[in-house]
Amino acid sequence: MSRLLRFEFDKLLRRKSFYIITAIAAGFVVLGAVSVNLLISMKDSIENFDVSNLMNYSGWRFASEAISTSNFTILSGIFIALLVCSENDDGTIKNIYARGYGRTPVYIGTYISSLCGAVIMYFVSVMAGFIIGTVFWGTGDIGNSLTSIATQVVVVLAYHALFFMLSAVIGRNGFAIAATIVIPMVVSLLLSLIDNFAKAGSFNTFDYWIESILTKAINGSDTATCIVASVIYAAVFFAVGLVINRKKQV
Repeated sequence: MSRLLRFEFDKLLRRKSFYIITAIAAGFVVLGAVSVNLLISMKDSIENFDVSNLMNYSGWRFASEAISTSNFTILSGIFIALLVCSENDDGTIKNIYARGYGRTPVYIGTYISSLCGAVIMYFVSVMAGFIIGTVFWGTGDIGNSLTSIATQVVVVLAYHALFFMLSAVIGRNGFAIAATIVIPMVVSLLLSLIDNFAKAGSFNTFDYWIESILTKAINGSDTATCIVASVIYAAVFFAVGLVINRKKQV
């Protein structure tokens, strides 16, 4: 297993797409900060423009919101699909199995390396947010930013598990990338429609979907629910992907 992990991490570190997508995520964060700062500077020249929510930005706040500013969910889905599907697209997965590695160890090895890549991408975005936010608005009060960031890491585990499952099951770059972008959006839409038709009052199914959980994590609210739900999602998606992967034909 250790040799397999070394192979998977070597594959991760050699992929140009990992560095490119991570740089794009950080670039979006910087661009977002520049845009916000520009809006703040134009507050006196735009009539009836409310910038009250923008005036309390700081390095810590921008760091805690970097996951949304960087378009992390979309970019990490693309990265995971490219990494996971690469061996299927070029046929090297057959050579790996031919060397005596089982499906489960290969699945777990790729899962671990892609998870580390996604977490690295997340923290690069956070650091970019903190640095550019501090440059523009100062460090600011830390408040609940660390709690928010830590909770978001757990949500990242859930998103990664979902994207990995989709990519491993589909096995082809183009379709997997499309699935990581479209399927979460479709589920969000369906759950919202169900809530609207059901009119269940205070209980909404969408509130427990991964997208809503991420929003709560960014806002630093309902931390316990975010963590528990994310762990459950991660475990379920991992298990489902593992079972389906065992039955797939190469």
